[in-house]
Order: sequence, then C-alpha cells, then structure tokens
Amino acid sequence: MTTNEETTQPEISSGGGLAGLDGPHPERFDPDQLPNTLVDSEHRGRYCWAAPLVTGRSVLDAGCGTGYGLAILAAAGAAEVTGVDLDAGAVRAAEGRLNGLGSVHRGDLQALDLPADSFDVAVCFEAIEHLDSPEQGMAELRRVVRPGGMVIVSSPNPDVYPSGNEHHRCELRPGELRALVEDRFPEVRTYLQHAWLASVIEPAEADPFAGGAQNGHQILRSVPPAANATTFAIVVGCDETPPRPGSLIGLGETFEVGWWKDRVSEAARSAEARLDAQKLEAERSRQEAAQRERQLSERLDEASAALVSANQELAQMPIVKHRLAELYAQKMNLETHLNGVVVSRSWRLTAFLRTMNAALRPQR
Repeated sequence: MTTNEETTQPEISSGGGLAGLDGPHPERFDPDQLPNTLVDSEHRGRYCWAAPLVTGRSVLDAGCGTGYGLAILAAAGAAEVTGVDLDAGAVRAAEGRLNGLGSVHRGDLQALDLPADSFDVAVCFEAIEHLDSPEQGMAELRRVVRPGGMVIVSSPNPDVYPSGNEHHRCELRPGELRALVEDRFPEVRTYLQHAWLASVIEPAEADPFAGGAQNGHQILRSVPPAANATTFAIVVGCDETPPRPGSLIGLGETFEVGWWKDRVSEAARSAEARLDAQKLEAERSRQEAAQRERQLSERLDEASAALVSANQELAQMPIVKHRLAELYAQKMNLETHLNGVVVSRSWRLTAFLRTMNAALRPQR
C-alpha cells in the first residue's frame, strides 16, 4: 500500500484467522483468503484511506465482516471501534481478530440495536448494496452518528462492476449514492476507486507499509478519473466541512499479473474440457438421432407397404360388391322359383313319392 503525502498509512495486520467462521461466503472478503491480490488492495485500501479520519474518534463499522477493517481502524488510533454484521460466524471471526481491542455485535444494518448519537464516525464499505432498503440503512447510520459526525459509505458502480451478482439487492451509481447521503448530511464529498494499469518506480529498500509522506510518492495520470467509468464510489457525509483525505494507491504483489494469467489459463482449460465433453455428448446425440431416424424410416416403409396393400384391396371393393350383388340377385331368383315349385300342383301330387323315398333311403 502506498499513499500520497497527505495520508499516513497505518500498519496493517490481518491476523486472527477465520477460526469460528461458519464457512466462506462469495461476498465476504477476508485478507487471509486472498492476500496480496488486487481484491485485497481494493478492500483493505478503503479502510487504510479512511484511517486518518478516525484517529481519536469512536467508530462504527457497519457490515464489518471478519473484522480486518476494524483492526486497521483500531491500529490507526481510533478511540473506540465497534462492528456490526448479520452473520454470526463473521462476528465470531471479527472478535477473534480484534482480540479485545473493540466490540462486535450481530445485527441488521436496517435496524441497528444501538443508541442514537453513539459514534463520531460510521463506515459502511461494500454493504449497502446488500440491503433491501439502502434508504433505511442510511437512515440508521445517520441516527447513530452524533451531530457533527461523519459517515463514509462505498458501493460498486453497476455501470462498470460485473452484472448478475445475486447477492446485491440494489446497486447504486456514484450519483445515486451521493444523493442518498445528501438527503441526511449538509456537507458531502465523493471519491472514486478503480483499478488502474500502472507502472511504479520506487526505491528497492522501500517499506511496503510506509505512508506516502515517507516515500514521496507522486501520481502521474495519463487518463483522468470519471465517475461513470470507475468501479467503486466512496461518499463522505458530514454535518460540517468534511476533511480531505489524500489519494491512496493499493498495490498487490508483482506476481499479480501472473496470478490473473494463471486464472485465465485455468479458465481456458476448463472451458476447453467442457467443450470437449459437449462435443462427445453432441456426437452421442447425433448417433442416437441417426439410429432413431433409421428406425422411423423402416417403420415408414412398412406403413407405406401396408398402405399400398390397403389401396389395392380398396380398388377391388367395387368388383367384389358387384359380384355380391349378382349372387344376391341369383339367390332371390332361386328362392322365388323354389316358392313357385312348392305351391305347384305337381309338387303336391308327388308328395307321397318323396315320403316313400325318404323311408326307403338307407340310414347312415
């Protein structure tokens, strides 16, 4: 971490570990998990930047997580540090990290179980976007800060920050975050935080934890910052003219680029493996589809043959019907002739002959 000459850098300690934490959460940063990375510089940098503003003051960290920020503020000379977080595991981890240097409570930032006018400063870094009602959260921060006190709040800018975070309830642009603070404080100042591509020149024996006043750092900008193109906004609200903390530069270790390169390479290998698996699955699906196509083709051929046979049978139906009509007519003629014979005089005269013939016929 380096700063310009207006800011004194406190010594950073990320001790305390995660003992007692129920488990890692994708939205909860802890320096023990990602030390010396860009994410580490972003998160700890906010507390280091705010540290000179809390010396000799009572401070509330709303959404303190595992307490690494509380430790930074305590080391900067805060008169009293208090943390609040909704997660019980994070509260236990923060208590272990502070080791008696402050107090930590479990609570909802939208309904703080704290008396009004309790603190000189309240910080709320990367937590307000997780609230169902950022307005209620800001109202609670205003309530617990004494008259003449200060609130420092940050939030990712949805115009730049990657979209689709299921844990964010309401993402605020820099202007929207500022308006939220302006509704409750007469004096407001906005600061911007972003990851810049940079080239650093410093002495080989430079103290990595020394402040900018000791190292004489300068910032040479080739591109000016723009509110609509930075990842995070930090808004300071005060009842009086707010102080002007200096700029802060947070640097990860020199293998940072290599670390990201390794991650990209790993992601590429993983994507290639998924693509190969999808190709195999597509080939299996193609073979199954071809087999089903052959089966359907065979069934279609069978159905076509049956249809031809049925059509042939249907073609014979008129001939069959005509022949049946002829046979029926012959039957009717025979029945008419037979009836005529039965009622004739000769049939009656020869009746006894038929009777004798039947009697003399050998029995079978």
